Amino acid sequence: MTEQQQWLSKRFLTYKLLTNLWFLGAVWLYFYRIFITDRQIGILDGVAFAIGLLAEVPSGVLADKFGRDKMVRLGQFLAGSGLIIQALGSSFTPLILGQTIMMVGVSFVSGADEALFFDQLKFQKESIEWRKLVTKGSQIALIGTTSAIVLGGLLHYINPRIPWILTGLSLLSSVILIWSIRDTRPKVDKKRAIFELRDQFKSIYNGFNEFTKSKLVLYVPIIITVQGLFYAAGWGYYV
Repeated sequence: MTEQQQWLSKRFLTYKLLTNLWFLGAVWLYFYRIFITDRQIGILDGVAFAIGLLAEVPSGVLADKFGRDKMVRLGQFLAGSGLIIQALGSSFTPLILGQTIMMVGVSFVSGADEALFFDQLKFQKESIEWRKLVTKGSQIALIGTTSAIVLGGLLHYINPRIPWILTGLSLLSSVILIWSIRDTRPKVDKKRAIFELRDQFKSIYNGFNEFTKSKLVLYVPIIITVQGLFYAAGWGYYV
């Protein structure tokens, strides 16, 4: 590898570590229960998940329009900021606000970060070097996540806000780490981006429309019932 590729590879591995230090992984439910009820936790997760799902739709179009580098930096900044807002909150409003901001940020980053590094590393599509780098990155991410979860559980007993603050700071640190990495692809014309976004929403609408017309819709009550039983069992365990 060239010196530039070695430099980018080190940045990639450090980035994978920072973005997988989820100290709150094992204690998020206990943190929420300090400030809000179980019913509010369900509402928080449901609403935030829906917003994150919708934000996933335009993320690819926005990345093509403004550049993957800007979207990744913005996404990690929003994700980290959302967690900090939650860490400092003590009621339902700041918690759902922070969760929503975090989910939008995660949606913006989804897939764009690895694509950004791949483009700048300039490896061949079937390059064994890229596969080795991704594998090593996954190993580092797993080690980081496991260590952060264990440490986060211990820190929760000192102060339940610490795991959230550390996770948010880790994501914000990743923004600084990749600040100098630029997306060198040609920008997409604004009109084209708007049309592409419209087509994506239209495709999603048609997909849901076909679902309601097919026999699959008959299974919806069964799916909801089974999910409800699982959730009930889960809440019963934690209560």
